[in-house]
Amino acid sequence: MNEAFLEEMAEILEEDIGNITPDYSLSKENFDSLAIVATLALIDDIFEVTVSGKELRKVKDIGSILRLVEKAMGK
Repeated sequence: MNEAFLEEMAEILEEDIGNITPDYSLSKENFDSLAIVATLALIDDIFEVTVSGKELRKVKDIGSILRLVEKAMGK
């Protein structure tokens, strides 16, 4: 798992890094449109791939984001 990604996600979600795991649940309260845009930029910056904003809106947890990234990377 990419530690830099998790650290930045903790900042985006305004959450303690210790709570950010693949099972960390995303909701409309903590994963709003601004968080989605920030996550899209973060994915591009760290992984150098682009994922669909439409797909990102559907994710339910951090692990789902990582699976989207893997898919975009062809893994």
